[in-house]
Amino acid sequence: MQDNTNKKRICLIDSMALIYRAHFAFINNPRINSKGQNTSAIFGFINTILDVIEKEKPTHIAAAFDSYEPTLRHEDYSEYKANRDKQPEDISFAIPYIKKILSAMGIPILELPGYEADDLIATISKQIKPEDGSVMMITPDKDYSQLVDDHVFILKPGRSDKPSEIWDKQRVLSEFGIKRVEQVIDIQSLTGDSVDNIPGVPGIGPKTAQSLIEEYDNLENLLANTDKLKGKVKENLEKYADQARMSYHLAKLIINAPVEFNPEKFKKKEWDEALLENLFTDLEFRNLAKRLLNKDLDFRKKETILVQGDLFQQDAQVNEMIELLENDYKEIENIKELEDFLFSANKVKHISIKVFSDGNNPISSKLSGIYLSFAPAKSVYISFVKYPEFLPAVSKLLLDNKVLKIGYNLKSDIIILKNNEIKLSGSLFDNQIAHYLIDADTSHDFERLCENYLKVRQENTDKGKESLAYCDYNIRLYDYFRNEIEKVYKELYDQLESRLIPVLAQMEINGVRIDGDALNDLSKGMMQEMKVLETKIYQLSGISFNINSPQQLGHVLFNILKLDPEAKKTKKSGQYQTGEEVLLKLTDKHEIVNLVMEYRELQKLKSTYLDALPLLVNPVTGLIHTTYEQAVAATGRLSSRNPNLQNIPIRTSRGRQTRKAFIPRSNNNLILSADYSQIELRVVAHASQDDAMIDAFKKGIDIHTSTASKVFGVSQENVTPDMRRKAKEVNFGIIYGISSWGLSQRLGIPKKEGAEIIENYFNNFPGIKRYMDESITKARENGYAETIFGRRRYLRDINSRNAMQRSFAERNAINAPIQGTAADIIKLAMIRLHDLFETNGLESKMIMQVHDELVFDVKKDELETVKSLVKESMEHAASLTVPLLVEMGSGKNWLEAH
Repeated sequence: MQDNTNKKRICLIDSMALIYRAHFAFINNPRINSKGQNTSAIFGFINTILDVIEKEKPTHIAAAFDSYEPTLRHEDYSEYKANRDKQPEDISFAIPYIKKILSAMGIPILELPGYEADDLIATISKQIKPEDGSVMMITPDKDYSQLVDDHVFILKPGRSDKPSEIWDKQRVLSEFGIKRVEQVIDIQSLTGDSVDNIPGVPGIGPKTAQSLIEEYDNLENLLANTDKLKGKVKENLEKYADQARMSYHLAKLIINAPVEFNPEKFKKKEWDEALLENLFTDLEFRNLAKRLLNKDLDFRKKETILVQGDLFQQDAQVNEMIELLENDYKEIENIKELEDFLFSANKVKHISIKVFSDGNNPISSKLSGIYLSFAPAKSVYISFVKYPEFLPAVSKLLLDNKVLKIGYNLKSDIIILKNNEIKLSGSLFDNQIAHYLIDADTSHDFERLCENYLKVRQENTDKGKESLAYCDYNIRLYDYFRNEIEKVYKELYDQLESRLIPVLAQMEINGVRIDGDALNDLSKGMMQEMKVLETKIYQLSGISFNINSPQQLGHVLFNILKLDPEAKKTKKSGQYQTGEEVLLKLTDKHEIVNLVMEYRELQKLKSTYLDALPLLVNPVTGLIHTTYEQAVAATGRLSSRNPNLQNIPIRTSRGRQTRKAFIPRSNNNLILSADYSQIELRVVAHASQDDAMIDAFKKGIDIHTSTASKVFGVSQENVTPDMRRKAKEVNFGIIYGISSWGLSQRLGIPKKEGAEIIENYFNNFPGIKRYMDESITKARENGYAETIFGRRRYLRDINSRNAMQRSFAERNAINAPIQGTAADIIKLAMIRLHDLFETNGLESKMIMQVHDELVFDVKKDELETVKSLVKESMEHAASLTVPLLVEMGSGKNWLEAH
């Protein structure tokens, strides 16, 4: 038996591939520290390296980087990697930090002018003999497959919910459908590589390449036997033979680069903890510091912080070390202490609050006490369980319109207070909402705000002291955020977002009634339909199988029924892809496909809605109470959770049946639905001032018919349903910066036709094109896009050298003002209606907001009054160049009303 005691475990890191991967993993929610630095790539990369070290336990390790100088491949082929975008600025910022951290971790850096990281790793992997140990190449790049051997492996790091994968020789052979690892290069010489701009041979994909190499063994033998081939494959191989050989040369990794495996240099070393601590402090990596160093870093050394380009200078008081001052955090125990505290609070005219209750659900929780603070380090707790007699005096303070109420997620406090018959009046300053306006795309988590702005983190097992500190920190955050709100967002905050807080609180309290029996009946009916579909699917396939299993379904569709010889497999599992996009392309190939899609729809409806909704009914109220999120969607839209009432199906007839179960709370009530008609397109017309679009809306002409008439050059009477469908896709697609390719995919038409439709659209609606161009130009100048009400969306990548990131920002520059303005308009309507319902003493209730739609539970004898108020409030919530139009309906359930 061989002794493995002295064998090495060598990990070689493909650094740039992992850095790019980490950067784009956070692209929609980047990690931005208090200095405005995007640390996503650094954070993701170092976490990946730590995972590798912990799981693989290497004895030796090194990190390879690409050369910035042109490589040997560039000398042979000037177009090599020429299609790649310029390196994102945030990655350029990250690389020096990553190299410093690697050095501090004792990990040597491999970098040679003229050579890529994979060449350095290839060379070293070939220097390691099986008797010396094993090599693990850490990379997501499949090009390394040509190096895999009995002792050389690829480790593809996991991401989000996907685990890491190790590719051994057998996995490589299976993935490429080859007999020898060396044939990976032959396959790549034929298919090319779009990422590296290796051309390959036109018309030859992975399946064709695999079958050709399987028959002819290698590229040169294949090119010597083209006379045995037929058709386009023969023609292209003969025409592009030299290009195939050049592609082979480009794809083959260099294994004789001037680099050597140095056991002593590569040996895993002790970390320089002092240097790591300095680096992590600078980057504000608290969690990484805990993971690597078992330390809780102190960020309080900083004197300034950056928020979207504006420096908030810390005042003298905040510049001091912020700590819990134990003696100033106390519980009020007598009336004299309470009177003294309330007197001071009334003098400063603001108070930070945090309500304490006996449960986790604000809707049905009983008020236990309240934490209050009027100045830093001046926080108290008042227990209404111990001292119920203190409640009237505190209620008076909460009712005082002259005292500003400060907090974080004040909506939850309002709900608890209101359910206990206590009202919170006056102006509100919610730090979560304030930061959401200041920087919508970054985290508004309370702990993160405290870390970034106050440089503190409260870690106290005493929940009472923790909540007292919570009030204290909210006062301090208010001191930071109020200046920016006053300077830039005052009207938006005062007139819209802060006034919306109690509106949403009341809607959550109002709740929604559902008919559990109706949902149960629908569920049973769908179960029967699913069984019928199951039987038909089994008959058509010839076997019984688990329809919910992508692996088994893929086997049936592509191995048994052979619906698509070019069917793709997932990179993770090597199984056939069976997602909706794949199935939609196969609907005309076999009857079974539509049945499977129908089965999936029924199953999702049943599990997500029919069976789940009854379980979310509050046992105390008998209603469903969703939670509306005011600070999630960067565009300004509201979102809904537990349950998501904005996602109840509407597109399919079966899905719409779910809405039948949303019913009024009594037989004397009806459901009223009020929906803005094409509000985003009306905002587009206003923003663009396009004459043709404005004219159509003012005349009440169907906008999609009007668009089709102009784009296709026919009279409105001669517009066909297909023309209108295409025009509708363009109208809505334009808002999202749709491309000709994107339109062709949506409509199932050639790309050329998609390009012609878009060109005709812009010719007939020149104002739209002008608006799009001007929106991008303004965003480049200002760094943000803005709604007509002043809501800003900061676009960090609008001037990026990286085309992909820049184009994403450009689409947001066009879309954010449109979607954000539409969101602001319905919020203004909600505020107006909330006030009118109270002023008129109506018993009817606003119960749901579903983006452009408001839903009400209306007393029958108040129906006409409510309809009049709703129509007037919604249609006059904003003054646009074109009229706002609201469509309303009422009925005994939501489906009937809509």
